Amino acid sequence: MLESEFPDLFTVSSLGYTYLNDTIPLIRLSALSIESQHKDIPTSILVTGAHHARELTSVTMNIYLMFRLLHDYVNKEPATI
Repeated sequence: MLESEFPDLFTVSSLGYTYLNDTIPLIRLSALSIESQHKDIPTSILVTGAHHARELTSVTMNIYLMFRLLHDYVNKEPATI
């Protein structure tokens, strides 16, 4: 849903593979394309979730965080600009 709603801001790729050869998803939120980023922009956040079995809250909170950041950015909320 987020990828189709925000195609210019939301990118899904693979971070690598687990021991069992499952893909580790990497989700990137950015208003800048990878090619146009400059090293002098000091804004990066790493958010992890689902690192323990049966802890669905960590996944839910990450999805909600992405949802809020994307919607607030599109609606020009001061904290996200």
